[in-house]
Amino acid sequence: MHHVIAVPLLLLLGGVLEAGALHKAAKIVNLTEEARKYVGRVNTTALGTIDSWGLTKEYDYWTQQHKRGHPIKATVKRLSCVPGYKLDKPLRMSQDYKCESELSLFIDKGMLSPFNLSATVKFPLIPSTHAEKTTVVTLDLNGKMEDHKTIEKKSGNSEIRGCNFFAEVIFNGSFAYHSKKGRYYRVPVQYLKKYDEKLYARGHKLVYNITGAYTQKICF
Repeated sequence: MHHVIAVPLLLLLGGVLEAGALHKAAKIVNLTEEARKYVGRVNTTALGTIDSWGLTKEYDYWTQQHKRGHPIKATVKRLSCVPGYKLDKPLRMSQDYKCESELSLFIDKGMLSPFNLSATVKFPLIPSTHAEKTTVVTLDLNGKMEDHKTIEKKSGNSEIRGCNFFAEVIFNGSFAYHSKKGRYYRVPVQYLKKYDEKLYARGHKLVYNITGAYTQKICF
């Protein structure tokens, strides 16, 4: 894959995507590390009595005793363009005998977690009169700063469009830790809220937005 759409379009969209989609302050929030910090704070208050903890369903709390609640599950809502941050006029490219219809993501605020963070995209995300069909593409956003997918290869001209994108990640459930006194404690995932990391509590859920720049190239 050539990814010819990456540099030209991002340069072209400099003004459109300056809200953060050009990696000016790119970062990845590590959910496991945030949980580790939380347990560390609790352990300090508990005078060092915590001897184990786990973020996933494989932890002993969920497998070796009568449990309450359910382990954390992650859901990624469909990836969408941010309203008002879309290139109105496409960038037209000349004839290419090895043209590739493709999409690219350039992530400026990502997420790393032990959970599945796959998102679906209907290509083309931005409607085009040159698109002959719609293709559903699955993207793995876990720990990624970039992702690229080739849709099809054909000879022809091409157009490139782009936008700022967001994909809302919702965590629901609990994790747990164990005390040297022999007891397990369950922690609702929303307790990991941290505003400076843009981890927000919404009811009994924890919410995070993966954001960045989306580009698409359509050959015709």
